[in-house]
Amino acid sequence: MVTLPLPTRRETALAVALIVSFAFLWNVDLAYDEQHALGVKLVPSDHGWPFLASQNHSAGPAVKLPTVDEALVKWSSSLDIPQTKYLAGSTGWSMLDSVIVMNGTIFIITDKPESFPEVRMLISSGIKIMRGEDEILRQEPTSKDMQIISSARALELIGTSASRVEGVTWLCNDAPQYLSHYYHFIAEITLGFWRTYSTLDPNISSSGLTTLPAPRRLVLPHTLSTEWRDYSRLSTYITSAVFPSLAFEFAETWTDRAEMARPFIYDRLLIADRAAAMRSPHWPVAYRMITPVFEIPSGSEYWWAPVRRNLLSFLRHHDSMLELESELDGGGAAQAGVIPVKPVITYVSRQGWGRRMLREADHQVLVRALERLRDTYGYELNIVSMDTMSREDQLILAARTTIMLGVHGNGLTHALWMNPSPRTALLEFFFPEGFTHDYEYPTRVLGIAYYCWWGDRYFDRGKLPIPNEPEGFQGNEIPLDGERVARLVHELITGVHDDRPVLPPRPRLSSEE
Repeated sequence: MVTLPLPTRRETALAVALIVSFAFLWNVDLAYDEQHALGVKLVPSDHGWPFLASQNHSAGPAVKLPTVDEALVKWSSSLDIPQTKYLAGSTGWSMLDSVIVMNGTIFIITDKPESFPEVRMLISSGIKIMRGEDEILRQEPTSKDMQIISSARALELIGTSASRVEGVTWLCNDAPQYLSHYYHFIAEITLGFWRTYSTLDPNISSSGLTTLPAPRRLVLPHTLSTEWRDYSRLSTYITSAVFPSLAFEFAETWTDRAEMARPFIYDRLLIADRAAAMRSPHWPVAYRMITPVFEIPSGSEYWWAPVRRNLLSFLRHHDSMLELESELDGGGAAQAGVIPVKPVITYVSRQGWGRRMLREADHQVLVRALERLRDTYGYELNIVSMDTMSREDQLILAARTTIMLGVHGNGLTHALWMNPSPRTALLEFFFPEGFTHDYEYPTRVLGIAYYCWWGDRYFDRGKLPIPNEPEGFQGNEIPLDGERVARLVHELITGVHDDRPVLPPRPRLSSEE
C-alpha cells in the first residue's frame, strides 16, 4: 500500500483559503440571484461585503448595506466630511445624498453652495398653510429648518461622526392638513415622490420593472402618528401594498432624535414641501404641489408603471383580478397600448353623499343613457358609490376601467390606477363656471385623456377653464346633459367623432306622455 505524504502547512493554508473564497463567492452569487429578482445589483464594497446598487449608473452613488458595527460614519477633518450632493429636483422637491440632520435642523454640507438652490426653494417652516401676507411670511424657512454650510463649518458644528440612516428616505415637510386626505397623500405626495425618484432609472420597462431600491422610510416631521390616516384608510392600504418595507416616522420620532443633540446622516433624502412648491414659477400651471415635479427631466415614459404593477400584484389573490392576470403576466402588454376586448365604463356616483351631487333628474338621465350604451354595444357598465365598496374592489375596478366619469370628488383619485391606452379617459362634472386641476393634472402626466363638463358643454385639454369655485360648486344641483355625456363616452371608445346617432331613441317616460 502506498502511503501518501501529509500536506505541508503551506498546502493546508492554501486549501483552506480556496475553500473560504469559494464559499464567500458562492454566497454572494446566491445573494445576487435573490436581489436580482428584486431589480437591484450586489457590488463589492471597500470592506469586501456586498452592497446594493442600481444597475443604472445614473442613479448616483451606490448605497452600502451597513453591519451593526458600522452605525457611525466618521471623518477626521473637513476634507473627509461627506459633502451633500444635489441629484435632481425642482422647487419644493429635491433629491439629495449625504444630508445631516441634528437638533431638528437639516444641514446641506457643501463647499460649492452655488450648486444648490436657495433654501426657500427647497423647504419652508412647515406650518399650516393659510391665506394672507402675514401667513405667507411665516412659511419662510429659518436657520432652524435648514442651513447650507461649508465643510469647515460643519466640522465645528457637527464634530467628526454621525449616526447613519441608511437607504432611501422620503421626507414630507407639510403640516397634517393635507396628509389625511387620500387625494393629497397619493395623487400629490406619493406620486410626486415617485416621479422625482424614478428619474434615476431611465430604463423602467413598460411592465414596471426597475432597478431602483425601494424607499425605506417616510418621515413626517410635523405630523403626529394619529394625524395622517384618511377616513377611508386607502392611503394606508396603498402605501403598504406598493412599498411593503416603507416605515413611517412621525413628529414624535423627529423630536426624539432632535433631543438627542446628535447628528444623523441620511444616505439619500428626498424632500417634498408644499409651501416651497408654491414659490415655483410653474405653480400657476395647475396650482398643485406636484406641478414643479414635472419640470425635472423624466427618466422613463413608464415611470408610474412600477407603482401600479406593485398594487395590482398585491391584489392578485382577489377573485376580480382574473381579467388583469394577462396584463401582469404578459410583460407589460397593457402599458404598451393593447386594448382590452370589452371596454369598462365606471360612473362614480355621489348621489346620496350630501355634497356636490348632480340634479337627481339629470343623474337618472345619465344612468339610462349609459345603460342603453351597455345594452346596445355590450360595454361593461358599473354605477358605483365608492364608499360602499371594499378597498380591494374599488382599486380593482379602477384598474379595469376604460372610461371613468363622475362629479368632482375624492373617488376620482382612483383614475391613477387606470391603464393608459388610446381610449382611456376621465370625464369630470362641475357646476358651470367651476373647475380645479385636482384630477386633471395627475391624469395628464399619466397619459390619460380628460374632459371637464359644464351641463351640456365640455372642454378637453386644448381649452380648459380657469380654476374657479363659484357659488353652487359644492352644492347638490349640478346640471348635466347625460345623453351628450353618453355620446362622448361612445366616441372615445370607438374613436368615431361625428353627428350620427350612437344611441337608440330614449324610451318615453309615462310622465311625458
